[in-house]
Amino acid sequence: ATSVPPDLTRCRPGPGGSSSGPSSVKPTAIRR
Repeated sequence: ATSVPPDLTRCRPGPGGSSSGPSSVKPTAIRR
């Protein structure tokens, strides 16, 4: 999930949670 657009990162949290994207969108996707 390194060379993937933010759209796919939303559904699939990368390694570390907020390591491959905004910490504002990561936690939201993980909770769901």
